[in-house]
Amino acid sequence: MKGESFLRKEHIRKHSEFIEIYENGETVRKNAMKFYFMSSSNDFGRLGITVPRKTGNAVIRNRYRRWIREIFRCNKSYLKNSVDLVVCVFRDQWADFKSFDKDFLYLFKKIDLI
Repeated sequence: MKGESFLRKEHIRKHSEFIEIYENGETVRKNAMKFYFMSSSNDFGRLGITVPRKTGNAVIRNRYRRWIREIFRCNKSYLKNSVDLVVCVFRDQWADFKSFDKDFLYLFKKIDLI
C-alpha cells in the first residue's frame, strides 16, 4: 500500500542520535520493552531499534526487529506528532506477534502518540 512503507529517512541510524535520545529523552517501560522518546523537529516520526545479544540468538533478535518495524510501519499514519523513538527489547518474552503488538501499542498510547 502506498504511504505505508518504512522509508530510509524514518530510521535512526547514527550512534550520536541514539545517545542524544537516551540522554535527553523520556522513557516508558512495559514488561521487557522500553521506549526512549523525544520530540522531533521533523514533520515525521523516526524509529531506532536496539535488541541486545542477551535477548536471544540472531533469529530471535531479528524477529523482534521485524515485528517492531512492521508495527511502526502500519501505525505511523496514526501518530499525533513527530517523535524520535528508540525501542529496546530486553528479554525473549513474547511467544507470538499478537501479544507483542498489544504491549507495543499500549506503550504508544501511554506516551500519547496514538
